[in-house]
Amino acid sequence: MTRDEPTDAGNVARRLTAVAAMTPGAIAIAEPNGPPNPSGPRSYALTTFGNLDRRSDAVARGLLRWGVRPGTRLAMLVPFGATFIELTFALLKAGAVPILVDPGMGRKHLIRCLSEAEPDGFIAIPRAQAIRAILRRRFPRARWNVTVGRRWCWGGKTLEQIESLGNADPAPTRDAPPSNERACKNERASENERASENERASENERASENERACENERASEGERKSERGAFTGEFPRIGERDDAAIIFTTGSTGPPKGVLYTHGTFHAQIDRIRDRYEIRPGSRDLACFPLFGLFDAVMGVTTVIPDMDPTRPASVDPRRLIEAANQWEIDQAFGSPALWNTVVRWCEANALGVPFPTLRRVLSAGAPVPAATMAKLRGLIDPDAEIVTPYGATEALPIASIESREVLQETGRAASKGKGVCVGTRFADVRWRVIEIDDGPLPDIGDTRERATGKIGELMVSGPMVTETYVVRGDQNAVHKVRDGDRVWHRMGDVGYLDGQDRFWFCGRKAHRVRRGRKTWYTVPCEAVFNEHPDVHRTALIGRGEPGEQTPVIVVEPHPESRPRNADDERRLLAGLRELAVRNPITRQIEEVVVWPRPLPVDIRHNSKIFRERLAAELKA
Repeated sequence: MTRDEPTDAGNVARRLTAVAAMTPGAIAIAEPNGPPNPSGPRSYALTTFGNLDRRSDAVARGLLRWGVRPGTRLAMLVPFGATFIELTFALLKAGAVPILVDPGMGRKHLIRCLSEAEPDGFIAIPRAQAIRAILRRRFPRARWNVTVGRRWCWGGKTLEQIESLGNADPAPTRDAPPSNERACKNERASENERASENERASENERASENERACENERASEGERKSERGAFTGEFPRIGERDDAAIIFTTGSTGPPKGVLYTHGTFHAQIDRIRDRYEIRPGSRDLACFPLFGLFDAVMGVTTVIPDMDPTRPASVDPRRLIEAANQWEIDQAFGSPALWNTVVRWCEANALGVPFPTLRRVLSAGAPVPAATMAKLRGLIDPDAEIVTPYGATEALPIASIESREVLQETGRAASKGKGVCVGTRFADVRWRVIEIDDGPLPDIGDTRERATGKIGELMVSGPMVTETYVVRGDQNAVHKVRDGDRVWHRMGDVGYLDGQDRFWFCGRKAHRVRRGRKTWYTVPCEAVFNEHPDVHRTALIGRGEPGEQTPVIVVEPHPESRPRNADDERRLLAGLRELAVRNPITRQIEEVVVWPRPLPVDIRHNSKIFRERLAAELKA
């Protein structure tokens, strides 16, 4: 962890303290409390800004008194809600570094990501702690383990104990983690469990492992006691360049990568989102994308947590969103394109008028929002409301933004003809360039060649909200980071072009382009042509064969109600799609179209990014 003359003002969590000082009694979080009430308004558990700040303070003090120190990496495996928000701010206040992953990425990817992040501990629900204990060989450094709920035999402390420790007398505590005797006893007690997991390991290897674990526990106990004695009750001094979090990418174009955020990264994001969208304290946000709830708290915005599974936004029940929006007079909502598509289609099928009359600002990110969805969504909200689509990535967010009226009046028509999707103009202090596509490393800015306006290339960006390094899958730094003196550019992995108004037109992912000889097909322009068919929900361009010798294939997912019921239906659908293709020079040479028998595989975070590599493998099989 690096420090540039750190001061506590650099800690992004201090923004919460400032908000709480101004409006301590205002509601920070409203979370559904029990099932819907068929005969009246739904019950919500409420957390004020004052309580959120005090409770996160107590947890932060408890962690510090226990021995956690700035820079400690703690994996967060807690469902999104008030407790998640409270814990995240507590870790930031303590100077710890939360590791945030999508639990929906699957157990295999989840365990690998967490193992490679080398966490010093876990803040997790009991089930996750149990798995961590069983797989503890994968997490040899994980000693600061806090259970959110009932703790069984895996050691550490409960969140209740940590909070009590933080509310205790301010004198440094002498409380310690389990003694080495108890730790060794627990180690021996779980030997059979480990033996089951590692049945191919020899008895001598297991015995050596137990002995080393106990020796490490004994060797580090004195060090931890010394560290605990150094805590005086004051929060650590944190600078803007100090490590703040490790956040994993979705892995839609390869293995998920761990992105290092600094406190300065978060400050830059918050300031630019607040200023561009004119977000003010007192607003009420329906947080259908969990991480935006953290931004709400430091902007003085009430986070209303909807009744939905955040890892499955496309499966949302629109009635629950409408219910919450009207009960709380919601004026802002953040959700993925897949979520808004579900809402729009349900409202259209049920002939609803304006179910969100108080909604004045809609944000949607994670994938391009179709113009047709925007147009229908505008009919469900206040006529003066804005629908904005911020563009960026886990490594660099926000980069650009566009409002729905610009899409509907201008860029949407071009997009449907295969011109790409316009993501808008830059946020303040963002610099961007479109350079010649290169699949290899570009270590220095001198290695890049800038493309002319209107010419497709790959996008690179820099600015205060652009992260500088991966700390998990660090080998990817060479491929994605470009040095420019003291400045670091990030290669977004996106292809597209800049127009005469300095707007970026997104044409897809670099890794997804299909190449045959000197001909290149880009996913977004090609798919847009086929998506114009009224029976089509979405399509995916994939390449059959090796790059340079690929045959372009369009895989089609029809709307559920339009899925072919027999061979004649499928022939009619394919004929209509081929007719669209031959009319456009971009798609004229695409002859193979496949109707997929099930929904296309998509990312967990937004349910919008198509896993084309997986789809190509299934098609080949």
